[in-house]
Amino acid sequence: MAGLITLAFHQPHLLAGSVTSDSVWNEDAALRQAENKVPRGRQIVDSRCEELQVRESSRYRCTVIYE
Repeated sequence: MAGLITLAFHQPHLLAGSVTSDSVWNEDAALRQAENKVPRGRQIVDSRCEELQVRESSRYRCTVIYE
């Protein structure tokens, strides 16, 4: 057990999580939705968004990484 605690302490990214949301409106809407899904008390450390083409329209997907 002590080994697992030590490993987590030295590699904090092991405690990180992420949430992803999609929006048909715009990138900002997708990012806000993802941020709203982050558990209370956790700190956002990174985010990334992408635009996807679905048939003839755009869809936006954003992922938020938190500690």
